[in-house]
Amino acid sequence: MALGGYPLDGQAYFPGETPYLLGTPAPYGVPFRSLVPQELRNLLVVSQAAGFDSVAAFSARVVPLQMALGEAAGVAVALLRKAPQAGLMKVPLADFHELAASGQALEALRKRLAQRGARFSSPEGGRVEAERPGYREAVALLRRGLFAGPYYLKGSLGLSEPILLGDFLANLEHYYRAKGPEERLRVVLKARELFREELQKPLKRFTLNQLLQALGEGKLSGADPVTRGEAALLLYRLLP
Repeated sequence: MALGGYPLDGQAYFPGETPYLLGTPAPYGVPFRSLVPQELRNLLVVSQAAGFDSVAAFSARVVPLQMALGEAAGVAVALLRKAPQAGLMKVPLADFHELAASGQALEALRKRLAQRGARFSSPEGGRVEAERPGYREAVALLRRGLFAGPYYLKGSLGLSEPILLGDFLANLEHYYRAKGPEERLRVVLKARELFREELQKPLKRFTLNQLLQALGEGKLSGADPVTRGEAALLLYRLLP
């Protein structure tokens, strides 16, 4: 019913937590069912409390998308009350659950929104990297908010790109702040302090292995740079 695409800028959960970014999604559509609560009738939810998971809400929370969803909800209410007059059904629709399940009703809703200037598609598309090593692990980490990435990786996980030292440390910090152990968090925070001049640079394998040794983990073989795909495989193991 609306089109979003704002960056996934992570929100801090703890005082003093390092700000982080999870990348920029390709433009995405929000289906009407996201506004319909499963167990409540005659109610639509238009806010961050709608049917978004915690990571998607980082992008969906912004005012332009919420305004578009609010407009869609208002038009849906009008259609629900006037379904017979609009030619949707011979009898009025019972509730929003019935509207969400009706292809005919949803098409009428989209048509009315399009007449009001709504956009449902974009020429921009994402880049699927399912064949690259670390894809499955990166997706799982991203869903947990544990695969930070820069703004320029729009619509992409960037698995063949070098991972920045700051992004790698941010993933560890967010996990260890929430789950512990405290000793590992102290190692990560100390690394941020020691390498603060290199946080926006690609992670060097020598630096990574120093960090892994301090965490009590084995070294990662290979040549520079450490790719985001390699980092996904490693983080998936380190952050169960």
